[in-house]
Amino acid sequence: MAHAHATGLVQPTGHYWTADGTRLALPDEGDLDHLTGLVLWELGDHSRAAWSPLCTLQGTTPDAAVYRLDLAQAATIRTTDAERDPTGESATTGLDIVTQYLQGRSPVATGNAEADPADLTTAITAVLHAADGWHHAPHVLERALTLHATKTPPGLTPDTHPRDLEALAGAIADILRTAEDTTDITPHTLADIAETTFQDEVDAARFAHVRRTRQA
Repeated sequence: MAHAHATGLVQPTGHYWTADGTRLALPDEGDLDHLTGLVLWELGDHSRAAWSPLCTLQGTTPDAAVYRLDLAQAATIRTTDAERDPTGESATTGLDIVTQYLQGRSPVATGNAEADPADLTTAITAVLHAADGWHHAPHVLERALTLHATKTPPGLTPDTHPRDLEALAGAIADILRTAEDTTDITPHTLADIAETTFQDEVDAARFAHVRRTRQA
């Protein structure tokens, strides 16, 4: 299935794998239409916490990230039962930003216009949410600041995953470069503001999760 960068919508590609690993197309166009209706209703940014653990990233295009969904596991859950991740939408945005960066596109292209520091802060915070659970925010920011200060390109390969440290730090370094070129805010100040914003959002999500768990 394809997860659109711009809209957050998920759509089936019309292909599936059999148990022995054979890739097949759905036999009838009506099957794809029916499946599309079901997927668009159930899957998207709002239920990412439920479906993303069941997926393997197959690759990316300029428009979407393409995933392979394990239907056997998916059949055992309902997305409506999944606890909503309050930072999930931001994390999805962060992954999209990193994906654009890996494709050679500036995540926050502004042309010749001055960038809005608030938009840059939001973008970096989103990347930190995408990194959360894989890398600590201070480590990601430290690496990004180092890449920016030394003008060293990150160690990327064609197979680099958007959650790889070098990809995350490289995307943030690109945003820091935009800030330095188009605003009066320094990279270190922007990184500090984004880290504080990220930590406040994470703490709020953790607080709400703990309360729900202990009231159950």
